[in-house]
Amino acid sequence: MPPKKKNKYANAPARGFATTSIPKAKPMVVEPEPEPEPIVETAPPPTSDADQTKSSAAEDEEPEDEFVSLAERLEGLSLKKVDAFLGQTQKINVDTLPVLKMENNLENSVLALLKEVEAKDAGAFKANVYLNNDQMVAKLNVTYLALLRLGFEKEDIEEALRHTYTGESEDALDWLCLHLDSEKLPRGFADKLYHDEEMKISVHASQPYAPSLPDSATMSLPATRQEQERNTPEPLPVQEQVLASAPATIEKAWILQAALAENSDEEAEDPNERYVNYRMTLTELTQALAETEVPADRKAITRKIDTLNSKVNDLDIDFTFNKKLAESMLKQRIIEDKKKAKKSKRKKEKEQEALKKATPATGEDDGSDMLGTMWDLEGGSAPAPDGASGDQEHSIKRRQMANPSWSGGSPKVVLAEFCRKKDRHSKVAYKKASRSTPTAAMAIVTVTWGSGSISSAGMTDEGCENMAEAENYVATKLLYELTPLPLYRSLPPTYRDLWLEWIDEKESAGRMAKKAVDGDRLSFIKTLAAKIPSRGNGEVADATEQAEEQGRDSDAQKDKEIVITPAGKALQQSWHQRLKRPAHIKLFEKRRELPIYQFRNQLLRLLGSSQVLIVSGETGCGKSTQVPQYLAEFMLEEGLGDQCDIVCTQPRRISAISIANRVSEELGDSRNSAGKPNTLVGYQIRLESRVAPSNILKFCTTGILLRRLESDKTLKGVTHLVIDEVHERTLESDFLLIILKKLLPHRPDLKIILMSATVDSARFSEYFNGCPVLEVPGRTFPVHAQFLEDAIDVTGYTLEEDSEYAVRFRKDIQSKGSVDVAGKGASRQTVYLQWENDMGDYTPGQEAETKMVIGDDDFLQGPALVNRTQQMLNRIDENKINYDLIQALLEYICFPQDRRLQQRATAPETSAPIPDQGAILIFLPGMPEIRKLFDALKVNRRFGDASQFSLWPLHSSISSEGQSQVFDVPPAGIRKIVMATNIAETGITIPDVTIVIDTGKSKQIKFDEKKRVTTLQERFVAKANARQRRGRAGRVQEGVCFHLFSRATFEEYMPEYQMPEIMRMPLEELCLMIKMCELGEITEILRSALDAPPVKAIENAIQALQDVRALTKSEELTPLGIHLCNLPVDVHIGKMILFGSIFKCLDPILTIAAMLSFKSPFVTPFGAENEADAAKARFKLADSDMLTWYNAYLGWRKAYQEDKPSRIYDYCRKNFLSHQNLTMMEDMKKQFLGFLVGTGFVRVDAETKRELSRGERFGGGRGISFCPVIPEYNVYQRSIPVLNAAITAGMYPKVMMRHDGLKAYVTGPRQDTVWIHPSSVNFAKGGATAAAAMSGPDQSPWFVFNSLVKSTRMYVWESGRIGQFPLVLFGGELAVKHHAKLITVDKWIQFKCHAKTAVVFKMMRDELDKILQKRIDEPERGTTEREERWLEMIVAILEGEDDSLRIEDKAGHQRHKDQNVFMA
Repeated sequence: MPPKKKNKYANAPARGFATTSIPKAKPMVVEPEPEPEPIVETAPPPTSDADQTKSSAAEDEEPEDEFVSLAERLEGLSLKKVDAFLGQTQKINVDTLPVLKMENNLENSVLALLKEVEAKDAGAFKANVYLNNDQMVAKLNVTYLALLRLGFEKEDIEEALRHTYTGESEDALDWLCLHLDSEKLPRGFADKLYHDEEMKISVHASQPYAPSLPDSATMSLPATRQEQERNTPEPLPVQEQVLASAPATIEKAWILQAALAENSDEEAEDPNERYVNYRMTLTELTQALAETEVPADRKAITRKIDTLNSKVNDLDIDFTFNKKLAESMLKQRIIEDKKKAKKSKRKKEKEQEALKKATPATGEDDGSDMLGTMWDLEGGSAPAPDGASGDQEHSIKRRQMANPSWSGGSPKVVLAEFCRKKDRHSKVAYKKASRSTPTAAMAIVTVTWGSGSISSAGMTDEGCENMAEAENYVATKLLYELTPLPLYRSLPPTYRDLWLEWIDEKESAGRMAKKAVDGDRLSFIKTLAAKIPSRGNGEVADATEQAEEQGRDSDAQKDKEIVITPAGKALQQSWHQRLKRPAHIKLFEKRRELPIYQFRNQLLRLLGSSQVLIVSGETGCGKSTQVPQYLAEFMLEEGLGDQCDIVCTQPRRISAISIANRVSEELGDSRNSAGKPNTLVGYQIRLESRVAPSNILKFCTTGILLRRLESDKTLKGVTHLVIDEVHERTLESDFLLIILKKLLPHRPDLKIILMSATVDSARFSEYFNGCPVLEVPGRTFPVHAQFLEDAIDVTGYTLEEDSEYAVRFRKDIQSKGSVDVAGKGASRQTVYLQWENDMGDYTPGQEAETKMVIGDDDFLQGPALVNRTQQMLNRIDENKINYDLIQALLEYICFPQDRRLQQRATAPETSAPIPDQGAILIFLPGMPEIRKLFDALKVNRRFGDASQFSLWPLHSSISSEGQSQVFDVPPAGIRKIVMATNIAETGITIPDVTIVIDTGKSKQIKFDEKKRVTTLQERFVAKANARQRRGRAGRVQEGVCFHLFSRATFEEYMPEYQMPEIMRMPLEELCLMIKMCELGEITEILRSALDAPPVKAIENAIQALQDVRALTKSEELTPLGIHLCNLPVDVHIGKMILFGSIFKCLDPILTIAAMLSFKSPFVTPFGAENEADAAKARFKLADSDMLTWYNAYLGWRKAYQEDKPSRIYDYCRKNFLSHQNLTMMEDMKKQFLGFLVGTGFVRVDAETKRELSRGERFGGGRGISFCPVIPEYNVYQRSIPVLNAAITAGMYPKVMMRHDGLKAYVTGPRQDTVWIHPSSVNFAKGGATAAAAMSGPDQSPWFVFNSLVKSTRMYVWESGRIGQFPLVLFGGELAVKHHAKLITVDKWIQFKCHAKTAVVFKMMRDELDKILQKRIDEPERGTTEREERWLEMIVAILEGEDDSLRIEDKAGHQRHKDQNVFMA
């Protein structure tokens, strides 16, 4: 059949009978005088048409009730939002999820602590000031309705809203779960003994359309009808059916009958029309529920509501259903119904007036009966049955229903046709009502259905002129009750209007019910919303005021007049006295010999006319020491010394110290007195500050200046800023240039000088708006460049094919399985086809290709010497540092007699002249290489002789004590050998160097895209760096440089310049610094850099910071982010270190952090894989690679401390450990601890602080200096759950799960499949299925990992098993779905958890954030008593998840495969 049209009421024609108007308020009931016989009510005296029109207009314009109007405005959107909120988790089957529970005693303890903390901290929830009053009212209304629907009591809801202030449903639910006893919470919200049965209830019980709906939980809409067909086992007589409703009002009985009716078989085919009908009927049912008190009726109505709600939900799967269109149709239906009702009411008034004029009054009438009778029902006065007193008979009204001109079917005909179509066995019968009188005929109609059920309708308070009209009246009434179809359109006009009148009356009853239902709630909400602060302009005003203040400061600085003060004159006189000292005069003469001196006046003149100046000076020109001095001298000579504050930055600590001491001495201070009272020069580096009030010139590292800019945005008081070595393009220096460019307009009095040896002056000048450039030539002697082939030639170095420095044929055979290899005596050995770096192995450089080995030594023909040199060149591996060749070169350089013997056997004319005097500078990539060469030379018979050689390591991490001797010329007969990193390229100058040995390597920080980790990789330097190193040999005389790479490598593979760090490093640290300095939006700031990084790299950095919760979604710093700013390490490592400090397991976490930042302590020699795996298995701990590493470290440390240090190599060889790697990790641990001490996060005594600031020491047989283990920060260093929690806090979101359904490991929201790498202790042949069988069902399926590398598969490296609690407490964004018993972490990690327990976890996370914030605000105060209680509580919860994981210290080294035992 075709779809039906919309249900629209037809316009009613003019009526010619009396009617009753509906007043806005319930009138006062006037008791009439008793009469012996029923009296038909007649119309009152006639009124004028003008009065009638005025009365109707006034009624139309009468304002609606405030709360009813507010309810109508909010109802549609509110109910929709409530449905959306409660239906968020319908598609999740929580019964299939792992259950998250907490022991009752622990949960009660946490709740008690939370309530105690809340009592002290009033206002735990902050008001939502971003909403205006109307928005807050709407939000509070949605929350109120949602909580009612969930089953909370009205009083509890209002108490929760008073305490939360946000209007958010989640906040209110959190408060309710924390403060209500379990027995007061709805089902499913708490996991207690008396709720044992609740876990068997379907999750549908907590879904939006719950069967038990409180009276006040709905908002009424204009009402419609539904078909009534009520099944009764024993049909009652018609009279008894009518009398059954006597205790209640007739109107309420109608509503109840409609609520219990069944749906019509004829439903609209259009799903949008069905939606409108369902919603209108739902509104009628909710009204009926609010007015019905009989439990059986309420249950039936609730069942009906559930059925309709289910049908509404089913519409979503119909592709023709348009929710937006259906809502629009619903609103239109409501508007049309209202218009029809008002129009009907006006017409009824007109008919009433006409009736009054035509019929004279039969008795006294004060007018109240006519207007009040209908509302007597609302007031509770029910009509009496037949035989009642005359008081009730007096209320019968007579109604004219004649339609003389109507030619269509009567209501009786329509009812008969309707019943026949519905049930062909139905019978319709009419009878006279017992209360019928000659003046007011009343009838009853009864329909007996084929099933035996009966439907009936009667007349109670109205009568007609004759019985025919009365029968049509009751036929119309029964039709109205039986069907929602618009059958009134086919009825005569008077009966049509009667039908519309009933609709109007029901709407009015609904409005009154709405007021009763919604009034109290909305009144409370409006009162509460008025008390909550709304959106304000305070922040805008503060920002404007701050901007104006900065503008005033800028203008004041610009217009500031230079005034010479008495203090400035005193410093001027003191300076003049210094100039007369003999020592100063002698040093000044040496200074005049530097090339930069010729440009002194030009430099000062350019700086006077420009705010920024670039000084591009070649090596040896003296710019680093002289330019800052020229500025200080100028200010002192002008009498402005007291107004002078010159800051000079250096990229490294040792550069800042050495240059500060040198400049201090040249300015007339005592030697090595920088930073002392009454000196002019001071310096400040990490963990060491030597600055006095008299210092007018201060040297510092770039990082120190950036830290100052975090708190001092405009560098108040600084007059000159000198940035040295900008050519290195470090991350910090490029970021500093960004800040300075933004700072220049606000500090017009600040002078900036950029200095470098090989600066791209044009680019820098353009970046600073075309600032002037001063080119200064260098002062160097010629340097002879020798390459690898020359070194092989002059030393006669020979390399065997099986040497560790020779090129080998290798293939990448990772994860290819294993093969059986036959050996002697019919023996067989299983060899894994997997390659892992052994001790001291290298990472091949990307810039240089590995050369192929020429196997035949006779392949090259020609002179024997050329053949041998070329063979060695082809055989040697340039990617490895050849320590044997370095020692051979040193012997060739330092022992002329050996050199002369060598020259007789070679071609002396091809070798460069070797200076017999001067220091030897060896460039090495990093500290491990320096240590290895230093140890090798110490044990060398020749170079270990202190009477002939002085060995000096030079590295930024080495103690500054005695470093000054590196720059001194040794006594005659002693030759100085300095082993340094690229710090000696340009940052510092060793004046007596004549020979340089350059390995051509440096350690460069690079972000590994595959592993998603930051690594320190060994790579070839750029050509510009190689030339800088070469130039160091020509400072005092003609020199020579041996480059230990071939000429072809230099010319073909090395880049011209080194790539800026901002282009190759992760940007997380830089993003944090941008937010700390409050520079603005991250992407915009980084795009303004000299070399802007890729947008993708910026986005990845921001996402990584948000993953670790260092930044919010709006890119605002969190407390954790502020701390990570102070830790110059990878953000994951930094976060792990912070949590290791907080949870008092610092030493193991520092050890694990160092290993993850460097290398594994284990080595796997080629061919000994089985033995290496067995050795690793002896250290296995808690199914964790990280804890296994730490266990191996404990064994190594114990062996070193308890046994002879000389036997440590035997221990390492036996257990396949790298002593070199472990020693390097110990140094890194001390650096990490130094960062924590420097930021105040860890408090130590003065002696420990001095020990950390001294750094690494060499020589003297002192051995390894272990990192201090501070007892108060290592209380839980043997608690595996606490260690796993700290690791999880740092590594998250690097989490995977063993999915037993998929029989694989999965990670991330997309459930990507990953595999555990065979090198892990968690690797099992057979994958996740075998691992599940080995671990058992009780073991946690969750793992945390460090890196993800894709080769033949997506492999997880360095993994560790963790519990559920660390994920919930330290994972990502935590969401609690209270009503669904669901808790999620970043939406993809899901657990079934009762709301009360879930809120406990949520509040504990909030307390952790507060602890971090407190550490930021007051780092020097340490942990408070409250924080200690919380930390102890969290530790107890972590250890309570699995008591078997709690390990105490155990003596000895006996181990069991099922036990977790620490090695020390």
